[in-house]
Amino acid sequence: NTILPETTKENYVKKNKMEAVFRGGRLPNQGVIEESSGSSGHPTDWVKAIEEDKLLQLEVNFESKYLFNLPKKSIIISCWSPGPWATDLKFCELFEHQGLLKNIGPNIDSIIETLRKYGPTYHYLIAGYPPFCRGLFEKTKNVFPWKKYDIDLLVGGEGFVIGWREHIKN
Repeated sequence: NTILPETTKENYVKKNKMEAVFRGGRLPNQGVIEESSGSSGHPTDWVKAIEEDKLLQLEVNFESKYLFNLPKKSIIISCWSPGPWATDLKFCELFEHQGLLKNIGPNIDSIIETLRKYGPTYHYLIAGYPPFCRGLFEKTKNVFPWKKYDIDLLVGGEGFVIGWREHIKN
């Protein structure tokens, strides 16, 4: 058996020239360069060939159906920070095919306004960074009836401990 080495942003992406991480040692002729938010200290470029984006869409389609039971009567609220960063742009591009998508960014008032406007008859998928989602629920727990709504969370970009998940459920 061959064991693949664990790769991270630090030990692989930042350590090597961008060309070195591609087959043949050169960048693709077509694709996209997306930039991370820089939350780890400095933005990182993520280069993807068109073929990789096609595979990513297939993966999102599969996960949306089997993790969140999408598409169903769903409204997807993107709370990622808007800008050139990989998460916001790519999330919206991929998830607009999974339900009605509203790109709000990290704006708590707009999220609550959207939920109130469309009401609890819809299923919602709220996506954002774990600290933002925690703040969203904590700052509105006494002014918004969260238990009346069918909501799933999709978080990423930063790690979180298992206790975070339990805290959010309450």
